[in-house]
Formats: sequence, structure tokens, C-alpha cells
Amino acid sequence: MVASLPAVVRVNTQVPFPAMVQGGSGVQVAKNNGVWIVSLVPGQLVSIMQASGFIPSFTGQGLLDFGAFPGGSDAQLVVTGQAGILAGSIVRAFLMPAQTADHSADEHWVDGPVVMAGNIVPGQGFTIYGNTRFQMPALDGVNPALGPGSANGNGGNAMTYGKWTVGWAWQ
Repeated sequence: MVASLPAVVRVNTQVPFPAMVQGGSGVQVAKNNGVWIVSLVPGQLVSIMQASGFIPSFTGQGLLDFGAFPGGSDAQLVVTGQAGILAGSIVRAFLMPAQTADHSADEHWVDGPVVMAGNIVPGQGFTIYGNTRFQMPALDGVNPALGPGSANGNGGNAMTYGKWTVGWAWQ
């Protein structure tokens, strides 16, 4: 006769947490007083969520063109092809210290225009705006042929010329 086992069998065993467990991609594993703790690395939650697709992040770069010398006081770059952008998306624009045909990388650091992003068109894109950084005061009588109060022919306002490298990011 074959003996049958009881209907419920209970086994108690100690199984240690694997010694070779390591964190990665913003996750850390630590042991504190015999208790294993799995947690997120501070400051990396956004990058984890972007990598997982919960928070999209899109970046790019382009050239902001103020025109040939003497240039102009402002310029615009329309960024298109951003199908996922929403009216409430946060868009940033910034100068990138990358040489163009008109300006060195150093000029981007020292004397570049002020840039900002705006005019979001949901499902399409946004606009990067650039303005001359410094305004020159009007100098009366410097060049009477250009008109009163004008040092450079545009009412005393300094102008920016040429192409500048700009970067952008939105989420």
C-alpha cells in the first residue's frame, strides 16, 4: 500500500536575497540592518520617466539667422515636425557654442543674442525668437547723414548679424 501525503504541505526555508543584485538606470539597492531597500536615485526620476515614455522629451538644434551684416535687431526660427507637442508643453531655447559660417563658438558664449521659445502650435511646433543682447544709446550728431540721434542708421539700436547656433528642448 502506498502512503499518501497530507493535502497541505508547509515548508519553512531561509532564502537569502541574491548577493549580486545591483541597481541601475536610476535605481539603487541597499541593505540597512538586514533589510534590503530598493529605491530611486534622487534627481533621476524625470530621466527614468522620459526613458520609459511617460514624459516625452524632444531636442534639436538649428540656425537663427539675423541676416547679412549689418543684420537686424531680431530674428525668428520656426521649428516644425513636432507632432506630439501640446499647448501646455514646456519649451526651452538656448545658444549652443558651436561655430557657424558667421560666428565662432566663443562668440556664442561672449556676445550672442538673447533667445527664447514661444508661440506653440499644438501638433506642429513652436518659434524660437532672438533679440540683440545690448542696446546702444542714441548718440546725437555722430553721423548727421543718417539722421538725428543715430549712430548707426537704426535709431541707436545695436544690431546682430549672421547665423547663430541655437538648441531647443521641450516636454
